[in-house]
Amino acid sequence: MITAFVALTQVVAVPVMGVMTVFLIFYKKFSLKDIFTVAFITVLVYSPWVIRNYITFDKVIISKSPFWQNVFLGYIPDYQILSGTHFLTEEEKKIVFKKTAAHNEFINEKIYKEEVLKIVEKDSFAPIKKGVNNFISLWFVPKTYFDNDAWSILIGRKLYVAFINLLLLISLIYFFRNQKKIFIFCCIVFGGFTFPYLIGHAANIRFKLDFEWIETSVISLFLFLKYFVRGKEFEIKEKINF
Repeated sequence: MITAFVALTQVVAVPVMGVMTVFLIFYKKFSLKDIFTVAFITVLVYSPWVIRNYITFDKVIISKSPFWQNVFLGYIPDYQILSGTHFLTEEEKKIVFKKTAAHNEFINEKIYKEEVLKIVEKDSFAPIKKGVNNFISLWFVPKTYFDNDAWSILIGRKLYVAFINLLLLISLIYFFRNQKKIFIFCCIVFGGFTFPYLIGHAANIRFKLDFEWIETSVISLFLFLKYFVRGKEFEIKEKINF
């Protein structure tokens, strides 16, 4: 059930979840009964979304998030951090949004796709430039905070994020040296979450907060294993020696 809810609310998690599921099936050697039970519950909870899409658009749509809309939003002027990344003018953006306001999200996908292809035709490196821009938004701060040097933003966001990233780096180094499986798992998770945002957009602060939640979870695991578990082991050894 949790798997289905995560798939509904965090679409970027689906590829990672797929890899993890395949890994568990072969590594843990789940029985067919276990696999069927998990698949049945997942489909049962996820199915209302598919049914809703079929009723609304008369077509089976599995994905929750409109793909081309997210890709297009990564090109609008509002979200560009780097000075050399200008793909659309404000006027062009308004024209596109005016078109999409008159249609439903399914028809809008075709409109957004056409606009994205126009951008890529003008600049073949546009996806790479946007990817770099989105990487900064996801791993540092989005455009909303990037240009704001107020003390509250500087301390509460920029320095905080830099500190979290530093702790994450230390955590990954620790896992690489002591827990290779956890290190590989973390790389898969962070890669699985980062790549989709490079394709789409990462300017929504909710995306950033979700990403920070994953970072702090990894950091917490590092602190627990290094200082709590190791501390307990040291206490036990001291008692035995005594």
